[in-house]
Amino acid sequence: MALLFDKVALITGASRGVGYAAAKKLCEKFPGATIYLTTKNMEITPATNQNMREDFAGSAEHCEYLHLDVTNTDNIAEIQELIKTRHETLDILINNAGTFLKPDTSSPEVYGQQATAIIGTNYWGLKNVMNGLHDIFTPGARVVNMSSHLGHLSMINGEAKHSLHLREMLADTDLSEKGLDNLMKQYETVAGQGGWTAAGWPNCAYTVSKVAVNAYTRILQRRYDKEGNGIIVNSIHAGTKHSKIHQASNISMEDGAYAVANCACVPDKGPKGSILWHNLSPIVWEEAVHRPSLVNNAATELN
Repeated sequence: MALLFDKVALITGASRGVGYAAAKKLCEKFPGATIYLTTKNMEITPATNQNMREDFAGSAEHCEYLHLDVTNTDNIAEIQELIKTRHETLDILINNAGTFLKPDTSSPEVYGQQATAIIGTNYWGLKNVMNGLHDIFTPGARVVNMSSHLGHLSMINGEAKHSLHLREMLADTDLSEKGLDNLMKQYETVAGQGGWTAAGWPNCAYTVSKVAVNAYTRILQRRYDKEGNGIIVNSIHAGTKHSKIHQASNISMEDGAYAVANCACVPDKGPKGSILWHNLSPIVWEEAVHRPSLVNNAATELN
C-alpha cells in the first residue's frame, strides 16, 4: 500500500488506551491524513477534539472524534454515509472496540449474560462494522482486528475431547463464516444453560470472542483474495497493558501503538489473513489444535 498523505482511517474504541495511541501513530505516519477516532461513551465536544489535535501535534487538523456503538447497525450506517460523502472511500480500519468482564461462573444466568455481552460487542459488533463499511473500502485497503494473548487457540480448553473438536473446527482452513457464526451461537446458548466447560469451552468469554475474531480474520482474507480487491486483514495482539487483564509481560503503549500502526500499513507481500504478535511475527494457528493451554481455568489468570 503506497504511503500517501491523503489517507482516511477509522479506529473504533479510540478514546483511550492503545486505540488512541495507534491513532496518534497513524497521524505521524500520514501527516495530514483524516483519522476518525470513535468512542461509544465519551462526550464529544469542540474542546475534546482540540485537545486531541494538540496532543497529536503536527498535521492533525483532520483528526476527529465520532460517536460509534458497534452493536448499533444504524449508527454504523451513519458513519458509512459520513465517510462516503466526505471522502468516498476508507483506506484503513482498525477494529479496536471491545469489552472485557472478569468471568463470573457463579450461575449460568450470570455467565450467560456476560457471554452475550462480550460476544455481542467483540465478535458480532466487529462483524457489524465490517459489513457496514465494506462497500466503501478502497481497493487495497488495510484492516486490523485487535486480538489478545487470551485469544490464542490453545485457550479453548474445556473438557478434553470436546475442546479438541472445537479447536479442530476453529483451525479448519475451510471454516465458513456461517460455520463460525453457528459456533458462537452454540457457545452463547450453552453459556446460558450451563455445562459450557463440558462442551469444551473455557470459562473466559473474552477468550472465546477473541479466538472467534482471529478465525474470522482468516475467513475474511480468503474472501478478499477470491474477490481480488487487494484488501489485507490481519489480527494483532499489541502486547500493551490492559487495565483489567493480567499478563506476564507487557510492552510500552508507544511500542504497542507502533505495532498496530505498522500492521495497518503492511505491504502487499506482507502478512495477510494472519494472527500476529506485536513484533508482526505470525502465529501458526493450527499448532494449538493438539496443544491446549495448561491453564485449565482462564479466569484464574485474570485480575
